[in-house]
Amino acid sequence: MNQIIVEILSSTPSPKQLSQSIDLLRRFDDNELFNTLFSLSIRRQGSGLPVAYAAVALNALNPKCPITPTEAIEALLPAWDISIEEVVFYLGKQFGRDSSFAAIEKLRSTGQNEEKSVLLKTIAYWLDILPEHLKKEERMAAVAYPPNADEDEITAHDRFLWMMRNYLRTPINPVRVPDDESNRVVYCDPDGNAWCLVMPKVESVRARPYLCRYDGALIGEDNLEVRRPLA
Repeated sequence: MNQIIVEILSSTPSPKQLSQSIDLLRRFDDNELFNTLFSLSIRRQGSGLPVAYAAVALNALNPKCPITPTEAIEALLPAWDISIEEVVFYLGKQFGRDSSFAAIEKLRSTGQNEEKSVLLKTIAYWLDILPEHLKKEERMAAVAYPPNADEDEITAHDRFLWMMRNYLRTPINPVRVPDDESNRVVYCDPDGNAWCLVMPKVESVRARPYLCRYDGALIGEDNLEVRRPLA
């Protein structure tokens, strides 16, 4: 296990910075990535290791898997957390649907206990929704870029999600828009520019929140104006 890879993931402050950590991992070869990320991803959570982050990185970087589908899926059975679907998505991308399901059936035929049978059913479930996940990844990749200078509102849903998950963060010191009856939530981008999360007042299931660039005054908890750029 490569300890530098472990350290990069462990030092990631939040999920919003994970994409930056994944970029740092691209310099490692497939063997190092697989041996470290796969080994971490199939461990129990709560061990102090970056298990969930490793699974996301494994799925994103998609290093070549050097073991067979049966060996890979069997490795999940002792301790893998069923909520970490990225491991299964990774294996599905590596081996394809048919080979992955064949491996599951092979393991089922060996007579697994009830706990491992449940795990195999869960693996099959995640494999079933892999095609939809891949479509979503394609949509998100198409909108994964910083806003243009003239892009003052973000209303498209996928673009909104990418901004919230990967680009914007909460300022270190709480800030707010003064005398704001709409209770807009303020976020900042990597350059310290302010963006507001706006909740539409229209009572409709189709009314979705959106983001808008904000250049007006901001105040802190002490009710004094906050200087830009935001930290």
